[in-house]
Amino acid sequence: MPTLLEKNAMAKRVDELKKLDVMDCMECGCCAFNCPAGRPLVQAIRFGKSLVRAEGKK
Repeated sequence: MPTLLEKNAMAKRVDELKKLDVMDCMECGCCAFNCPAGRPLVQAIRFGKSLVRAEGKK
């Protein structure tokens, strides 16, 4: 699931991020800590959250 959030955040798919409830992520870092590829998952999820927030301000 975190990789799916990352994928949609990088593609700036706000509707998908909302469907996946990106705002429910607590940003604890467990997914990034356990990622064998060392992907910056938390940073991507934060970016996705900022996209959702910006969409709400329009």
